Amino acid sequence: YYAIRDEFLEHPEQFTLDHILDFIKMLDDDCYQPSFMDTIIRIIHNIACYYQLEGITYLLTHLREVPSRGYEYGLFWSVRSLIKDDSAYPLVKEGLIDPDTLIVDAKSGTSGAGRGAKVNNLFCEVNENMKAYGITTHRHTPEIEQELSLASNKNIALQFTPHLVPMNRGILVTCYAKLKENISTETIKDAYLKYYKDKYFIRLLKDNLYPETKWVKGSNFIDIGIFKDERTNNVIVSGAIDNLVKGAAGQAVQNMNIMFGLDEKTGLQNAPFFP
Repeated sequence: YYAIRDEFLEHPEQFTLDHILDFIKMLDDDCYQPSFMDTIIRIIHNIACYYQLEGITYLLTHLREVPSRGYEYGLFWSVRSLIKDDSAYPLVKEGLIDPDTLIVDAKSGTSGAGRGAKVNNLFCEVNENMKAYGITTHRHTPEIEQELSLASNKNIALQFTPHLVPMNRGILVTCYAKLKENISTETIKDAYLKYYKDKYFIRLLKDNLYPETKWVKGSNFIDIGIFKDERTNNVIVSGAIDNLVKGAAGQAVQNMNIMFGLDEKTGLQNAPFFP
């Protein structure tokens, strides 16, 4: 197993997507340890990146066939629990919007690109500047489409465009979609309450409050604001998270807490942060 694993990591270009699926299916119970599973996730990332968007979609679709081997969620559920789009999910799940009109516009702080010394992330490149990136090719596009497609039981293709903004941390996402009919604002809000009213880390804001990245900085919360444009019959949903906590490490800790039967808030209520 370990020899094959190392080959996957070092030479992803030598393998097809079916090779990695066959490898995962043949694993025995001894392989389902945290360190080994972390490596498997890295293998998926390497090969999916090599095959671009089609590879990610293919792997996430077929990983549903992998048995859990005693894990509460199994490999597939562990992967997909990291990528749900909380802002748009209830709209799609309840069939309130035409999913073909869904547009996701995202703004991300520079720490979202990691700590590597990249020219595009240098102070003089980022300061007093704002730019889009990964237009039509961003790796999160198929992940979002995967989750919303599962929610709606139909294939969804959406427009997702991220932007780099000159701040250390934070993500602000605004989603737009056409309502299927003249649905009231209260109906839209009820859909969000149905799924999120008991979710500690999801905060549905009061009327006329717009999410701000500053409100969630250093926390595992996501703030969601819900609006309807009566003139265009569009719904606009805005969400703010800290990309280094809810968008990364904090969400991982929350997933771990759930998988091991702990209170999901364990270790996440008084988190220090840097930068």
